[in-house]
Amino acid sequence: MAIVKESKYPKLVSVMRENKITYVKLANILGIQPYSVYRKVKGRTDWTISEVETLCELLNKNYYELFK
Repeated sequence: MAIVKESKYPKLVSVMRENKITYVKLANILGIQPYSVYRKVKGRTDWTISEVETLCELLNKNYYELFK
């Protein structure tokens, strides 16, 4: 039986998939390492306000559509 690691932000992951945004692509946009994006999506580290603003702008969604 495989262990599936759930994302803390499933809405964000879904919208990223719809828009074909990979962790690597998002990392390049945010100016951080892909592993940092992975850790943020999993909820292991926090997003900065500027990162959240960039995500909302990039994905054309508001905070609640991505994170709540």
